[in-house]
Amino acid sequence: MAMTWCRRYGVPVQGVVDASASRWHDHPAWLGQVILHPQDVPPSWHTERRLLVCISTLPHTSLEESLRLQGWRQIQPFYDFVQAAPVSQPLNNGWAAPLPEGPYARALEFVLQAWGDDVSRAHHLQFVAWRCLREEWQFTAAPIYPDQRYFIAEFQRCWRPGERVLDAGAHHGQVLDRWIKANPGWLEHAWAIEPDPENFSQLSRWRDTLDNETQQRVTLHELVLSRRPGLRQFVTGQGYGSRLWRSGDRQVVAQSLDELGWSPSFIKLHLEGGEWRALQGGVRTLHRTRPLLALTVYHRRDGLYATAHWLMTHLPNYRWLFRLHGWLGTAAVIYGMPQERA
Repeated sequence: MAMTWCRRYGVPVQGVVDASASRWHDHPAWLGQVILHPQDVPPSWHTERRLLVCISTLPHTSLEESLRLQGWRQIQPFYDFVQAAPVSQPLNNGWAAPLPEGPYARALEFVLQAWGDDVSRAHHLQFVAWRCLREEWQFTAAPIYPDQRYFIAEFQRCWRPGERVLDAGAHHGQVLDRWIKANPGWLEHAWAIEPDPENFSQLSRWRDTLDNETQQRVTLHELVLSRRPGLRQFVTGQGYGSRLWRSGDRQVVAQSLDELGWSPSFIKLHLEGGEWRALQGGVRTLHRTRPLLALTVYHRRDGLYATAHWLMTHLPNYRWLFRLHGWLGTAAVIYGMPQERA
C-alpha cells in the first residue's frame, strides 16, 4: 500500500529496504524498483535519506532502535509521513488527537470501565497513548497478536452453525475465506460488500474458487454501507485504503443496513473510518438480530472512544472487548458479543 500511495501522489522512492529483498527482485509488481537488503544499503543513505517505516506488526520503538544502530538518522512511520504530506489525500491512519478533557474524558473513563476484561483496558490505553501522546506503551500481560484479527479465542467461542455473516469491506475475501475454512458447514449465508472495482473483481475471483454449494451461499454487493442511502463520492484504486472521500474519483451507491433488510448474525466492518456511520444506519437491525460484531476503529478520531461509547449505550447486554492487532495505533478492533451468546 505504501508504494501505491507514493506513486499515486508523486513521492519519489529511491529505494526499498527489506530483509527479504531477494524474493522481490523478479516480482512483476517491483520491476524497475531498487530493493536492497539492509546490509547492502549505501552508507550515505543512513544520513542523507529519510527512512519511512511501513511495518506495523512489530513494536516501533524497538524497531527504530535497531535501525539507529544500523546508522539510520531520519526515521519516520509511513503513516505519520502521509498525515503531514502537503497533498489532499484519503489515507488517515496517522491521525493524532489531543487527550480528552472534561466530558470527553469522562466518556473515555466510562468506556474503559465497561470493557469486558483487563486486556481490553490495556490495549485501549496503548491505543490512546499512541494517538494522543505518540508514546508506545506495552503491557506484558496483554500481548499483541496481529494474526488473530477477527479471530480471537473469546470471539470464536461464540460462533455457531447457521451463521449469517455480513462482511462489509470484504476486500479480496480473505476474512470470509478464513472463516469458512475454520468453520466448515457452518455458513448459512454471507453478504460480502466491496465498492472498489479492482477489489470487487478479486473478490469475485475468490468466490469462483469455492465449491458450488458454498458459492450459492455467498452473495457479492458493490455498494457501501452508510447512515443513509444515496450516492457518495468514493476513492478507488487504493487497495485496503479505498474509501468514501469527498474528492473521490467515483460515485457509488450507499445503503443503510436497515434499508437492506438483511438479518445477519455476525457483522464484520472494515470501512476505513465509515464504521460508526454504518452502525448508525443499522440500529433497527442491530436490535432485531443482536449480531456478533467485529469492527475496526483506527481510521478516525471517533475510534478513540466515541464509537465504543455509542455501542455500549445503544446495545445493552453485550460483552465488549478491545484488541490491538498491530502497533502505531493500527489494527484496533472492537468485538461485541451478546450475553446470550458470550
